[in-house]
Amino acid sequence: MADSDSSNVTPLISNQKRYAEALLVYEHLGRNIEALESWINSYFSEKIMKEIKVEKEKELMVLGIGSGQGQTECKVLQQLLKEWPKIINTVVEPNPSHINKFEDLAAKEREILDGVSFDWRQQTLQQFRQETQDQLMKKYHFIMLFHVMYFFEDLEDIIQYLKSILEDGGMILAVMECGNVCNILLLC
Repeated sequence: MADSDSSNVTPLISNQKRYAEALLVYEHLGRNIEALESWINSYFSEKIMKEIKVEKEKELMVLGIGSGQGQTECKVLQQLLKEWPKIINTVVEPNPSHINKFEDLAAKEREILDGVSFDWRQQTLQQFRQETQDQLMKKYHFIMLFHVMYFFEDLEDIIQYLKSILEDGGMILAVMECGNVCNILLLC
């Protein structure tokens, strides 16, 4: 292999349009979306949701971090609606194109997502954290992160922060891929 100068390489994340295109190709070729959806429809709905200790009559406060275009998050919301008929979903996604596509998907799936209200935040988790730090700390019953933990420099700090905004009885679901293996992290 020839010697290459990596200083000429522009990080993909610095070009949002190119990043979005690469993510779509990666999702199509790299991730087994059907397997993740199957897991959400079976194991998540049968086992994981039972571990969320929130009264069924309460509004379920959900935080989606790096929600992308919303395909996976909508599948999770559909499952959560089976137990909690009212959900407030805060979507934290830095890419405006992804938020627009998620909004379009939510509008298209309006009947399936009946009971979910959305709070759209076009920002990074760091920006969201900074913006909300002076406010009375809002807590969430369910926090989900799909394939975004790679972007955090101080993972320990992020996990501590997420735990600090998690309601008692709530759960954090983080999914990330390492090679051909999909790793799932659950924090209650």
